[in-house]
Amino acid sequence: MVSMVFAESFGAEVSPDPDLFIRYIEHDATGREEIQACAGISYPENGEVFLEQYLDAPVEEILSAHAGEFVDRRDILQVSSIASVRPSAGMELIQAFPLVFACLGRPYAAMTMTGRLAAVMQRVGVVLHPVCQADGSRLPAAELARWGRYYATRPVVGYGHISEQTDLLLRGVGRYVLDALDIRLVPSQREELAHAA
Repeated sequence: MVSMVFAESFGAEVSPDPDLFIRYIEHDATGREEIQACAGISYPENGEVFLEQYLDAPVEEILSAHAGEFVDRRDILQVSSIASVRPSAGMELIQAFPLVFACLGRPYAAMTMTGRLAAVMQRVGVVLHPVCQADGSRLPAAELARWGRYYATRPVVGYGHISEQTDLLLRGVGRYVLDALDIRLVPSQREELAHAA
């Protein structure tokens, strides 16, 4: 879906490979599931994430400086490859982001977004903080060429913190169902509980 949407929107020839995709699914008249929107999720502790190509330092250092607090690399998700078959489906997926990120145990989400995507996020109530322009000239020439007209939209890198998404988080309760969830204690919390005992 992402490759198709990015080709239609920007003339891009990209095949994203995040650590996982989250999907917004609806059922058609026959009850068959249809993916209406998706977004890629990457874990920075698994290696460099795509948006770090635009940054002058690792993402955790940039977010620490902007947030005014220490941010560990394991506190961050990179959101990428947001695509939908229609705007309302994309808006539903975006509204579910805080709930998903809370379930994944990550207080920070960083992403690259076009002005149009940033406007949609603001419209649904996502609180984002801009970090820098996503300068396509920082990519290798062959990589830049594959992105077609994407960089003509003047994308920016930004981030959000879960504590600022309370309204969306609460609106998501009872509205969305997250399938196939495994629950684990975050390693740092496990250590704190062991010390308290």
